[in-house]
Amino acid sequence: MINSNSRSVAALVALLVATAMPAFAQPPASPAVPAAAVTSDAGVSGTAGSSRDAARARRKANRQLVKRVAAVLARTRGLDSSRILIRAADGTVTLSGTVPDNMQIPLAVNAAQQVAGVTVLRNQLRIGMRME
Repeated sequence: MINSNSRSVAALVALLVATAMPAFAQPPASPAVPAAAVTSDAGVSGTAGSSRDAARARRKANRQLVKRVAAVLARTRGLDSSRILIRAADGTVTLSGTVPDNMQIPLAVNAAQQVAGVTVLRNQLRIGMRME
């Protein structure tokens, strides 16, 4: 009995580690602004402000795209989207996380591709069981 439980715990820990590792291996969501791009030169200050405004607008557009994709996934019949993570960067949407079975991956991919503003879809979904 104890040996069986310890094997189950070991398998569960291995599964959790295996599913968590890809999340830590991801590149940063947005590239860092190089130090040379930020200057105190009076002639460039207008450019720095407008690039800051452009960055804000880009982040806002990315957040709105994530919300639209999440809404579509939540409304997709037969899809459990509760463990799907969505990232967006300038029209490129990445779906990651887990779904209960392999039939739900194409449901999520097809639904997300139909959202206005999605230009590239990266599928990093995995099949996983719900921990309760």
